[in-house]
Amino acid sequence: MPPFTRPPKPHYLSYRIARGEQGVLTYEPYKSHLLPHWRFRTPQLARTSAETLYQHFLSFFEQGDFVGMDMARKFIQMGMTRAKRYANYEGGRKY
Repeated sequence: MPPFTRPPKPHYLSYRIARGEQGVLTYEPYKSHLLPHWRFRTPQLARTSAETLYQHFLSFFEQGDFVGMDMARKFIQMGMTRAKRYANYEGGRKY
């Protein structure tokens, strides 16, 4: 995957902070950069995914990229909730 480049300032400033995990799958280019690393079906995949996403979080922190940090945090949070679902329900299906 090519290195991440921050979007232009007008696009960057259009980011709206939302509660919880809202907006995480809609805001490009962060979505396309982080989504391939988001895995949670098995404990090992979830652990590796969390470590990778956390490294992205730290990278965004070093760049002073608040939007990237927030998006990485949301992906980590979503992975945790999905991993819990797989742990609690056979096949990950609640219904």
